[in-house]
Amino acid sequence: MDRRSSFRSVAVLSLSLSLSLMFCALNSERCLAFQIGETCPPLPTEVEPAFPGALGCGRFAKPCCIGVPNPPDTPVMVSTLADYKPFPYANPGEEVIEGSLRWALEVVPGPKRITFSVEGAINLKAPLYVTMPYCTIDGQSAPGEGITIQRREFGIRNTNNVIIRYMRFRSGLMDSQQPVYHCERSFLIFADVAIAHDILIDHCSIGASRDDNLAVAGRVCRVTVQHSLIGGGTVEYSKAGLITGGEADMADGNITLCHNLFTNTETRQCLFGGPGRIDFFNNVCAIATYQTQLLSWNGVNGPQINIINNVYRAAVTPPLYTTLFDPLLAEEKDEVQPPGRPYLVVPTNGQKIYVEGIRHDRYVGTYPNGSYQPHYSGSSQQWDTTVSVWRNQTLYPNLQTSLRRTTTPWPMPNDGADLTLTPQQVFDQVMANAGCRLPLPTPPDTTPGQLDNYDKALYDAVFTGERLYPNSPDAAIDTRPGLAHSPSPPNSASNPIEPPVILSWTRGDETEAFDVYLWKCTNSDCNNTPPSTPLGTTTANSFIIPGTFEWEPGAKYKWRVIPRNTCPWPVVPETIPAWVFQIDSES
Repeated sequence: MDRRSSFRSVAVLSLSLSLSLMFCALNSERCLAFQIGETCPPLPTEVEPAFPGALGCGRFAKPCCIGVPNPPDTPVMVSTLADYKPFPYANPGEEVIEGSLRWALEVVPGPKRITFSVEGAINLKAPLYVTMPYCTIDGQSAPGEGITIQRREFGIRNTNNVIIRYMRFRSGLMDSQQPVYHCERSFLIFADVAIAHDILIDHCSIGASRDDNLAVAGRVCRVTVQHSLIGGGTVEYSKAGLITGGEADMADGNITLCHNLFTNTETRQCLFGGPGRIDFFNNVCAIATYQTQLLSWNGVNGPQINIINNVYRAAVTPPLYTTLFDPLLAEEKDEVQPPGRPYLVVPTNGQKIYVEGIRHDRYVGTYPNGSYQPHYSGSSQQWDTTVSVWRNQTLYPNLQTSLRRTTTPWPMPNDGADLTLTPQQVFDQVMANAGCRLPLPTPPDTTPGQLDNYDKALYDAVFTGERLYPNSPDAAIDTRPGLAHSPSPPNSASNPIEPPVILSWTRGDETEAFDVYLWKCTNSDCNNTPPSTPLGTTTANSFIIPGTFEWEPGAKYKWRVIPRNTCPWPVVPETIPAWVFQIDSES
């Protein structure tokens, strides 16, 4: 996220947080206040899981306020797929559309349960976040195939007690006529002001991102993501999940990921950055380069993690790395590191990894005549599922044993989770249930709902081992704006030109705007230093030099356009061509 996007987000979040705090102040007897602090707020007593089958640390998320009989959560119906662009994403903001999902989340106050009377895709015009507490989004209420939220990021920020079920999130699916080349996640759970806690995501499909499909980071605690399908991508380095990360992470983070299908991403599938408690169990992780990666984002602490009963499956034609790597990997360091580096610091303070029940399926033979064969199924082989990349400039087959928690798992919630499943039972159950499968059957009918076409392709590829999103040589999908070319006036044109001067060019890929630089040559080679600030910015493929610009008759001028989009890595100016023209001596 670049600075412009950050400023927009801060403004929107500050307004939403202010409204939420106002609601709490007016309804103090009904509302659990926002928690501002360093530790997770205490779990209220005498609470029940949000619904039957809710598991893990986020299972007690509530649709409304603690201690109120028959919580008066407001039913809010989403009756249109339309969206509008609010301030500060537009100035002035576009008119509010009553009945839209953005209206339901940003305008309607108080605890609420959001339902849908429409089905189809909601094409977001700007990022959309849940920022007020006690919010349930009930995707299974939608008719037909349900709701898909696409084109921009959706998330939960700085709030608590949020339940989202049976929804699809795909931020990277763009409008071909008006594309926005962002680097946003498809689903973000994040907090940097008030602690985000008691969050439950169930039976969702999260994919098609231009960065991480799912990101859980910052001051978060008591989060569960379960029975979801997380995978697919739109750029060459697509990723499935970034789970905890950043320097503000909480040691009592308590995150559960269970019964999910992580599949078909080019680089990582899950990166666990610590230092909080994580339970990662009964998942299927298929077709990626790095399947589970561990590190110490704060430069000191790795995660306190249980990795139990997960099935890993390699691609049929993997990149070089997955022919070398086992599914659990880290690059170890024996000393404290600066924050944000991709290393796992070997702990001295109890941060340990518990590994049990892992199966790694590798394809043996030549496709399609080979088959998947299980590795590391025995209990004595579990630490062999780890690999060190590269410790002291050497590739080691396993992580250091000092990282291993050997006797019992980290204490887990007493939620009825079945940790006795065999690897095959885990595989079968996940493949039969993960993801947004709609419509749900109406009793006595027991026919399960169906995945949509995007998810069905991901599902099928788990069995074939096919990479749907391979590393592409096409620069048009790398999130970086392409260079402009074909300038007018042509570079070093033989005929001088007369003002007014109109500069034009052909747009490169993934570009939303251009910074235009213009300067006078002070030597024959025109290699003098360009200005540090642009003459102007445009979203068009041309730029009219202002009439107030003072031209020197007969002088040569040099110009370039720097392409921009909302991703945080602009093109390096030194790589951008600059072009020369001459002003007519009679001008």
